[in-house]
Amino acid sequence: MDGIVYIKPVDDAKKDTLQSIIREEVSIETTIYSDTWKGYNDLEGEYKDHKRVNHGEYEYRNGNAYINGIEGFWGYAKERLLLHHGVSSDNFLSYLKEKEFRFNNRHLRPEEFISKLLEVILSSVQNRRNSPTDC
Repeated sequence: MDGIVYIKPVDDAKKDTLQSIIREEVSIETTIYSDTWKGYNDLEGEYKDHKRVNHGEYEYRNGNAYINGIEGFWGYAKERLLLHHGVSSDNFLSYLKEKEFRFNNRHLRPEEFISKLLEVILSSVQNRRNSPTDC
């Protein structure tokens, strides 16, 4: 599916950090769209394709490559987070992950969205029950 967002806090935006996350989360059958940040160098050989836009050269589209989707997500997330008049750092990631879920499922009809949400919640509860606890 196109336009899926995945959020994960990172300590830095170095190539090794970003690419280890990409390798964990992205199928090799994926076309990756990015800007020209050096952390995305050398992805071409590992994935179906890697298309880039060079904002430094005022390029915002390169053929069918553009990154408006991720920019749209951040605009959407910022607008929604403003409604909360500030979010504590303890809860910030949870709020962002909620926005990620909503954005990634924006194409669903309301009843499908609720069903998907319940599926995720029940799966999470089941996983907690099945995970070993430290004593």
